[in-house]
Amino acid sequence: MSLSKVPNPFFIDIEASSLSSRSYPIEIAWINAKDEQDTFLIQPHNTWTDWDEDAQQIHGITREDIQKNGITIEDACLKLNEALSDQVIYSYNADYDYDWIQTLFKRSNDAFIMPEFVITQLPDSEGKQILAESEKKHRALDDCKALMNY
Repeated sequence: MSLSKVPNPFFIDIEASSLSSRSYPIEIAWINAKDEQDTFLIQPHNTWTDWDEDAQQIHGITREDIQKNGITIEDACLKLNEALSDQVIYSYNADYDYDWIQTLFKRSNDAFIMPEFVITQLPDSEGKQILAESEKKHRALDDCKALMNY
């Protein structure tokens, strides 16, 4: 399927504490073809302790940044559902992004919040190449904007 046939595609990108199985989302951004967008940092749950200094070097987000400027897990889930409800959201790395969304929403289970959107892989591998060639800082919203232009 070509995205040119999708009237208003949505893109998502997530920065995480690492790429390990214990990682968690620390920044989420989304954008659509109407240039509606959002980005936010997420305060980690007290059981989320995984952190990779190499990942921090790539995205430039520190633990202090997420503690000081992040929103709660529940607020992140509510924001995502409010903006993305009933949408199919494209990702250049859907496997990781899906897992991080699941990690986020599972941790919000005290509030019984479930994702109301679907994340799917971009139709081809061009997205990864575009991001690799991007000269912008590797942050979630910058990556979403690069994907929107592909």
